[in-house]
Amino acid sequence: MRRETILESFQATGVWPMEPQVILKRFNNNTTRQDRTLGTAKHGDDKAKQLRQSLHSLQVQNELLHHENNGLQSALCVKQNHKKKSYPLDLQQPEEHYGGAVFWSPSKIYDARAREATKQHHAELQQLQ
Repeated sequence: MRRETILESFQATGVWPMEPQVILKRFNNNTTRQDRTLGTAKHGDDKAKQLRQSLHSLQVQNELLHHENNGLQSALCVKQNHKKKSYPLDLQQPEEHYGGAVFWSPSKIYDARAREATKQHHAELQQLQ
């Protein structure tokens, strides 16, 4: 980086360090031999820069598409999970139940699920006949 560029960046941002020389010393202002040889191949640098920009643009687009795809897949999964119908289990309450809280044992819930499974099985058999 050149000294002028750094000073212009200070001016553009409106941030001036207390000692700009400390920051300017961090950057090597000496051009190396490789930099001088690259200066002769200006046209190649432009093509390389354009290629780098194109590659970066494609990578960003790819990342955005992957992110969008993941979001759409998770939304579809959530939507499909909402389609599952829930139904109350037939827990066969006693005749003398007058309301209030009722606690069911795990065995009663297991029996109710088994009755529901047999009902569904009989319904499937009825449809096949």
